[in-house]
Amino acid sequence: MAYVCISRISTAPFKTPTEAKAEAFVKAYFHEVAEEDFDQALATNAVGPYWLTFAFLPLLEKWKSSPGGARFAPQVVMTSSMNGWTKDPATSGNSFPYMYSKSAVGHATASLAHELLPLGVRVNGIAPGLFVTEMSSPGTMNTLGQSHLPPGTTFGIEVPVSGPVEKGQQRAGTNRDMGALVLFLVANWFVDGETVLIDGGSLLKHPSSY
Repeated sequence: MAYVCISRISTAPFKTPTEAKAEAFVKAYFHEVAEEDFDQALATNAVGPYWLTFAFLPLLEKWKSSPGGARFAPQVVMTSSMNGWTKDPATSGNSFPYMYSKSAVGHATASLAHELLPLGVRVNGIAPGLFVTEMSSPGTMNTLGQSHLPPGTTFGIEVPVSGPVEKGQQRAGTNRDMGALVLFLVANWFVDGETVLIDGGSLLKHPSSY
């Protein structure tokens, strides 16, 4: 049994400084950033997964004694982001609250994996790059819950190794890409405490600490 913790909220793209002066940076990143942006991003993306992990812990422990427990070890799968490693704020729409919150999730994944070792509950994470969701492309979701990018939409994120796309269309990951990675983590009992990057090679183009 795997509990997949999907908690994603971002802030509106920040305006970057218009000139290389301290005054311009203070205006863009201090005066025009609301404290609530940090509160909401951290509460949803970092603090929420902590509470949810322990709320589901009794159910995960119970799974071990079920018929499927011998084949699939109980696991929590966290949702981090490539923006937890990026050094280029442009990959997150220059949202420092979002980047900080996703860095926190990555650290929490490893810490909780260590803490839950005595219970035999694994904790792993996924770190998506550009995937089309209602967060990145609001108002485009169909009846199957799939969002799409309107023609000509771009995000300024390089995705070098994705599959072929129509000319002029932004490259992005798919539901199948994400599902395959989650199934790999669920089935592979030998992986614990890891956060797996799935970004189509974006962080090969953008500077990062990955």
